[in-house]
Amino acid sequence: MYRTNANEASPSTQRTFFLLLALASTFLFACASENEAKGCQNTIREPRAADYLLHVLVDTPTEYLSDPPTSGPHKVWIAPRFITRQLSPSEQLGILERGDVLVQYKPSAVTDSQISTWKTTVSERAHLAPNSDLPSDFVMTAHLTKQICTDLTTAAINRFVEANVDSGQKN
Repeated sequence: MYRTNANEASPSTQRTFFLLLALASTFLFACASENEAKGCQNTIREPRAADYLLHVLVDTPTEYLSDPPTSGPHKVWIAPRFITRQLSPSEQLGILERGDVLVQYKPSAVTDSQISTWKTTVSERAHLAPNSDLPSDFVMTAHLTKQICTDLTTAAINRFVEANVDSGQKN
């Protein structure tokens, strides 16, 4: 008499299992590479500048550890969320000191429509400002943290803000 193994799956069950496994793998790969697909590099963690506690009243020539900086001497000021001029490094760091995030963009990389969309959809803890001197089209900074992008979406901005807001208080 021929006996089948009760634990052995039928061919259709095996096909279904492998199909579901392939779909899950594709989904996980897509999620893992979402930043790359959106044009953003991995987040960079930068060292703290020795003079990060220094407040400045006027912009003075200062050597920062990176450009745009994520730590160093800063100007204390109340920055608007949408800034229309290029900021000095000390002004940039004044935003980060408050625990907020700064999103800078090359003016040639954005459209008026994109700016209008961001004005209504990005987190209130994000400040946006033009910067012609960036190493890429977009750079998001928080205290000790930076992400460089060639393309930027509202979702990417909001993810960066959520992950890094108030990071000065955490470090």
